[in-house]
Amino acid sequence: MVKSEKKPGPKPKLVHSDDLLEQLRTMGRLQCTVEECAALLKVSLRTLQNFFAMYEDSKQAHEDGKLEGVASLRRRQFALADKNAAMAIWLGKQYLNQREPVQQVETGGPG
Repeated sequence: MVKSEKKPGPKPKLVHSDDLLEQLRTMGRLQCTVEECAALLKVSLRTLQNFFAMYEDSKQAHEDGKLEGVASLRRRQFALADKNAAMAIWLGKQYLNQREPVQQVETGGPG
């Protein structure tokens, strides 16, 4: 008879699964910090950090989600620029180095 290879001790608070990876990716899309992810998952920050260290794909899912969120926001901003002049101007300043000219005001000298 072979003994079960279960580790003794309490059940882990986080169980590696496709569902958990998707949750981490979704939180990343919303730009949740690691601290916020831990709070939403109802675990300590240390527990989540240890989980990330143990399962590299979990940390990668969170980071990939953050990048997807940034790309999504940028897409929405560019779409908004079609209808909103202020957004178009802001994007021009950010991406095209467009600046408004600075006017120098001359003061009257001694005279």
